[in-house]
Amino acid sequence: MKESVNNVTIEGILSEINLEEGSYVKNGNSVPRISGSVTIKVDDNEIPVHVFVGKYKNDGNENPAYTSIKDLKDNFKSIAVAGIDNADAVRITNAKISMNEFPRRDGSGIISYPRIRGTFINKIKKNEMKSKARFEVEFMVANMIDEVNKDGEETGRLQLKGIISQYGGMVDVVPFFVENAAAIDAIRANWEENSTVKATGKLNFSSKVETILDESGFGEPVERTKVTNISDLVITGGTPEPYDEDFAFDVEEISKALAERKARLEEMKENFGKKTSAPKKAAPKMNIDLGF
Repeated sequence: MKESVNNVTIEGILSEINLEEGSYVKNGNSVPRISGSVTIKVDDNEIPVHVFVGKYKNDGNENPAYTSIKDLKDNFKSIAVAGIDNADAVRITNAKISMNEFPRRDGSGIISYPRIRGTFINKIKKNEMKSKARFEVEFMVANMIDEVNKDGEETGRLQLKGIISQYGGMVDVVPFFVENAAAIDAIRANWEENSTVKATGKLNFSSKVETILDESGFGEPVERTKVTNISDLVITGGTPEPYDEDFAFDVEEISKALAERKARLEEMKENFGKKTSAPKKAAPKMNIDLGF
């Protein structure tokens, strides 16, 4: 199965560096690696870009991406360390959209949200920086529905589930949103389930802060702050018509890859359940001396 076009470009100010050096085993050998994340400030967005890069390529030669990321780790200046006026501007190219998926703590299901993976991060001059966080991606349309909020009210946005073909024949099921009314009308008129399309859009990786009053049994309500992290992929344009059959993803191949994905997620839940189901030792009973 062909791999999707899947390109993310980001330009902004380096906000945080959370990278560590270590190693992993490949073909029985220990290979140095750098992994973690860097966060890029793009206007009101704080976009984490996840990194995993080994020191050597498959042919045994040194990986230039490793050298580049090590230089960033050791020498670049972030807002967290140097302040926004002294932090470096960076450009990220050829990053990719993927899904981060893992079991809930109670084992009831899978938590799933989009994230960005990348290794090509270059320092640029601030006066050359054009703040952006854009994507271009091919996917098969799984479904399209009107988004509703927690109260069941329509938000005015269209929500799509797109199936992205990743490296090695794996697939991710990725949520996209459409906010512009004209774009929504065009998609409704031309895109359909199981069709292959290409979309362009912007990243909205931001936070929403709410003040909530918790009523107590008596007395004044307790005020608390709730922070909701947003990881939205917002479609702003795309192909006017789906791909012709010769260039589209094969429905049977996608179905097979989806079945394999479902099996992986079920195995993750099962393994998580085994880790959390071990019997816990009862806490020893103690007589507490209250002093009276």
